Amino acid sequence: MKTQEKRKRSKCLVLKPVSKDIYYKYICTKCGCEHWISHKEACSRNFKIVCDCDIIIKPKRILDTKILYAKKKDNTQSVNKVQTKQPKTNNTFIKQTTPPESEPSVLLDADIKKECCDILIGYGFEKQEALVLIDKSFHICQTNEVTLLVKTALKNIGVKHA
Repeated sequence: MKTQEKRKRSKCLVLKPVSKDIYYKYICTKCGCEHWISHKEACSRNFKIVCDCDIIIKPKRILDTKILYAKKKDNTQSVNKVQTKQPKTNNTFIKQTTPPESEPSVLLDADIKKECCDILIGYGFEKQEALVLIDKSFHICQTNEVTLLVKTALKNIGVKHA
């Protein structure tokens, strides 16, 4: 008998998980101590962490997590994606050449602005501070891309604009 005939062919099964075990890390802003809590603890109401430095940390409540599975690539979809792909930016910002009084060519979407503000609030900014930072960021980069707006806002903290 040939060696190929002796080998058993194994079947490959693609399975989805039956449960999840997720932990979240929180860092104390006073002493820098790391605290890990389970997903169940993060989902519970009024959960608190008591740090070694006697600070009480109240994590923002997480309702649930969603698992996104990879989809099979389809040749026609990948061709379409390549054609509609936008050019990459190199994270350098060009100063606006038109006067600030002129009408902006892109308007800041309200949902994008709210998402950016929520991110900055997560970093410890007050709501009004976050709104002002996002408005300034939009004035500089004129885009509705969340990551670029937040990066620009964080990069320009303390920078005086003419």
